[in-house]
Formats: sequence, structure tokens, C-alpha cells
Amino acid sequence: MSQASKAKDAFAKARTYYESGLKSGNKKYDDNSDKWSWWKQLSGKAASRRAEQPLAQQVIKANRSSAYLKSLDTIKKGKYLYTTGARAGNCGELAEVSCYLLNKAGVPPNELAVAYVYTRNPAPGQKQADHAFCLYGPNKDLNWIAQNPALTSLTALNKNLMFSDIHALDPWANTCCTLDRYPGLIETKMNSWGSYGKRILWVYDPTVNPPLWEWCEPNGEYKDVFAAGSLALGIC
Repeated sequence: MSQASKAKDAFAKARTYYESGLKSGNKKYDDNSDKWSWWKQLSGKAASRRAEQPLAQQVIKANRSSAYLKSLDTIKKGKYLYTTGARAGNCGELAEVSCYLLNKAGVPPNELAVAYVYTRNPAPGQKQADHAFCLYGPNKDLNWIAQNPALTSLTALNKNLMFSDIHALDPWANTCCTLDRYPGLIETKMNSWGSYGKRILWVYDPTVNPPLWEWCEPNGEYKDVFAAGSLALGIC
């Protein structure tokens, strides 16, 4: 199976697993938005999200506070999340599950990483990027990204063919592509979400206790901060 086929297969399995459960705890719909299309209203999607979101967040918080899960490496944690039936996860959990599924398909751990989107050297009070997704590609390329955070903002990666042999798997954002295409497709996704009233729970300052967060429109400031973010890699 080719690299692209393995990426698409793992991505589809992760999406299918969580779509049949509580899904994420950091996405919902704005009931008061004037951007709703008629079919979204009639489908009951907003109501189901409204019911599932707080339950998903409870499961995710419990998992993230688990001493046992904190002791596991990325692939073992992904296996646990995928096989225990919780079916609730935000971007980080879905990235870990993607790493597990790719490893299960025969991909060596050193060709897998969780990519954390963050803001380098934020000014006091500045809102910060907050996201994670899975990368699959040659170890030398993953190491280069890990060692050059100043050169690997999502803006710099956009359409840069140097990164066309790395695959990005982001089940949370329903996006699977080569890394050079990822920034552009994510921008399109955020614009689409915003157009029909989807909202994102943005933890925009994780450095304080408790962290600062807000529900936001994905196609506004969140998208701009996301695009300017750099990548920190946790290679498996």
C-alpha cells in the first residue's frame, strides 16, 4: 500500500470511529447564527451537537487527567483511545489515534509525529494558536521541521513543495492531504465552518491557570492566528 493510501485509510478509520460516538468537545453550532442553511436546521445536527458536546468534553477531560494515559507514549495512547470505546476526542486525541492506526498498518514510529500548532514568542496577552494533527513522512523531513520552528509556520508551508512527501492527517478538521496543501485546505475548511454557524472552543492562552478560552467563529481571528502558528513536533 502506498504512503498516500495508508494515510487515507488511517484517516477514514479515525473519522468513522469518532463519527459514531460523542465526537469532539470543542465544536458546536451557534443557534442564533443567521448563517444557517435550511437543511442544517432540519437535520437536527445542531440539537445533537448541543447534547453531545458537553458529554464529549467530560470524557476528554477525564482521559487527559488520567495518570495511566499520561504514562503512555503516543502510539500506545492512540491504541487505548481507539480500542476502549470512549469515542470522544479533540484534535490531539484524533492525532494520536491516527499515529496508532498508521503504525498498525506497518509505518515505523520514527515516520510519525503529532504536530502541535503554537504561537512562537507570544507577547503578553496575545492570543495563541491551539491545534494538533498527525504527520506521516520520511524521518529526515520530520526532523528538519522539528529543528526549524522559525521556518515552519503554516504560512511558510503553504504550497511549499519541499513538504509534498509528508502527509497531514487531521480527522478533527476532516482534512487529509500532503503538508504543502494543508494550510490552504484548512483555511477553506474554517471559512466553510464559519459560513454555516459552526463555533470552535479556542484555548487561546494555555500558559495561565486556569487557561483562557472562548467560543469563536473559526473564520475570524482564530483562523488568522492559526495560519501564523509554527509547528512543534512530537516524533513517535
